[in-house]
Amino acid sequence: TYALVRSADYSTPGDTPSTPSDTPSTPSDTPSEPEQPSEPEQPSQPEHPAQPEQPSDNGDTTGKNVEAEVISADKLTNVENVNNELTERLTNSSLSEVSIVSAKAAPTLSSNVFSKMKENQKDITVGVTDENNRLQYQWKFNSDTITQPDMDIDLTISFDTDRENEVKEITGRDDLMYLSFSHHGALPGPATIKTYVGNKYKDGDIVYLYYFNEEQNRVESVGGVNKGLVVKDGYVEYTITHCSLYFLSQDTAEVIKAVDPDTADNNGQVADVADTANDSAATGDTTRVFLYVLETLMAAVLVAGLVVADVKKNRINR
Repeated sequence: TYALVRSADYSTPGDTPSTPSDTPSTPSDTPSEPEQPSEPEQPSQPEHPAQPEQPSDNGDTTGKNVEAEVISADKLTNVENVNNELTERLTNSSLSEVSIVSAKAAPTLSSNVFSKMKENQKDITVGVTDENNRLQYQWKFNSDTITQPDMDIDLTISFDTDRENEVKEITGRDDLMYLSFSHHGALPGPATIKTYVGNKYKDGDIVYLYYFNEEQNRVESVGGVNKGLVVKDGYVEYTITHCSLYFLSQDTAEVIKAVDPDTADNNGQVADVADTANDSAATGDTTRVFLYVLETLMAAVLVAGLVVADVKKNRINR
């Protein structure tokens, strides 16, 4: 018996099976390289500890070299204009003291300035700076002490001298600070001068002012023997009545071989009144002692003579 098979269950001979149309795709993404591990951070350097603040000295400059005062440019006057400015201020200012600072050079004050001072009863102060506007020195004149107004005064002060060898021969010192005045001779009146010394001496130092007397070839103490000047804020102040060659030293008059002009004679010899008085007293004491001894001896001789005479008399009587 034959079974009936449907034709649909069989493929027709000669038919090739179809190839699948979709080919598996190649993966498009290539695996990325693994990331390199990052370098570890370097540890930061430890901060340096802050420097401790220096203790405040409350402005005390003792024992220190102090720089010169710097004058602002707007307060400076050209040296050529100093006399005119002073005359105008002495005439019109209501102030009792007129101050001016000459830039980079010292002026020559005219006699008219000193006359105006007396006429208007006003004092003047004239400062002088160096090329960096640092105050080097300052002159002050008081109207009531001006006795010779009819003179011109060059206010220039230099800090060296051509007489250094002569001074050194007397003093034996080569560490002096010279104050060489361009003007020589008397001043219209006493001048108080403020001079910068902070480049050589420290605040609180004591220095002595000396004058080289060229005529007598000797060094003289100024302001009294061993009357020291104290350095303050880098400056010293002193008063003089005439100009020539001066110098500063930390050595006393005995070391410098300076004389006191009030007690020295024209030969530079100092009269030692105290020693003379002591010598006189000693001589008087010696004389009195000698007379006392002589009187005692004479009395002893007299007594001895009387005794001898008495003995002889007794022998004769026997």
